[in-house]
Amino acid sequence: FIKISGLLATLSGSNYWMMAVLISFISFLGAWYLFRKTILFFPSSGMAAAISFLFYPSVVFWSSGLMKESLGLAALFFLAGIFLTLIKHQKVIWWEWIMMIMFLWIGWNLKYYWIGVFVPVILTTTVVVWLKPKLSFVTRYDLITWLALFIIILLVSTSIHPNFYPGRFLDVMVQNNREFMSLTNSGNAVRYDNLNSTLTSVLINSPQALVAGLFRPFFWEGGNFISIIAGIENFILLVMIGISLPATFTFLKSPDRLLGIAIITYSIILAIFLAMSTPNFGTLSRYKIGFLPFLVFLVLYQNPIIIRLLSKK
Repeated sequence: FIKISGLLATLSGSNYWMMAVLISFISFLGAWYLFRKTILFFPSSGMAAAISFLFYPSVVFWSSGLMKESLGLAALFFLAGIFLTLIKHQKVIWWEWIMMIMFLWIGWNLKYYWIGVFVPVILTTTVVVWLKPKLSFVTRYDLITWLALFIIILLVSTSIHPNFYPGRFLDVMVQNNREFMSLTNSGNAVRYDNLNSTLTSVLINSPQALVAGLFRPFFWEGGNFISIIAGIENFILLVMIGISLPATFTFLKSPDRLLGIAIITYSIILAIFLAMSTPNFGTLSRYKIGFLPFLVFLVLYQNPIIIRLLSKK
């Protein structure tokens, strides 16, 4: 990030505000690219895509300015747009391949834990979507095929970064948790019972971590203005998800259900991992934008009640 900032400093004459504007603009371009791709392939998703990728408060706030999240989220947005092009069997033009390679490199170096989950999810979904017209077994058992292939790809991907090594992953996550807790007021963080680097302990604490990754801080936990706003937003997300639950069974029969499974899987894994390794509410609110816009899109797209309310003049 310092190297990229150095290049921007050269282009802007070391003007901080101009550097922040340039990075924010790149982040916006990623959001706009994904927005355009989404409404191209899902014409009825205009409102959901606009809110999720362009206007959702915490996503806009934490992906604007001179910070890693701005470029990291831009990388995810560009990769997601290319992914949609592939699963819809459309041609990826030459400059999009270049952008994919560049943002894959940028995203990996800035936010490897985002990319480390995101790429296996979209790779699995792309392969299964491509195989469905060719293999009757995949067509009939697409969800089982998706799950089996995802586990295989995820296991293979554990070798691409030292922190993902099976023998080290849990140790790193728990060590990060302890370092954050040593620097954080206990009222401003997620506290776990006897969290240690064993699989049993992590599994026992995973439900709490999932709730925390999705919905905390609650609005009554806010110690300052930003925390209170984040808590209100989290409560609204909780309500939206609750309203969307009845549509789940209809969604599972949708031809695009693998895309929904991909978003849900990515959001759950990243929410649990982030809430355990970074229990501080402020840091968690910033890091969770790696999955939040995709989850919000799924919730809104499957939620005609909220869309109707938002569309009223």
